[in-house]
Amino acid sequence: MDSPFHFSDGPSADQLAIERLVGPLAIIDIRAKAEADPDAQVTPDDIAAWEALYGPLPEGAIVALLSGWDAHV
Repeated sequence: MDSPFHFSDGPSADQLAIERLVGPLAIIDIRAKAEADPDAQVTPDDIAAWEALYGPLPEGAIVALLSGWDAHV
């Protein structure tokens, strides 16, 4: 698990309360962009497109990126 500690001086995974590890999941799919541009990143437009389909991101949402690059691992 990649905890907030990876990106900052925040808590490591063993220090997080279990309640912080679950929540509604939003998967932002940028596979088409990433196929055309291996350096593609999630943009506000990608999030707006997701919200146009599914509604506003839920409170406490866990946002995941789907780039398609898992096929190369």
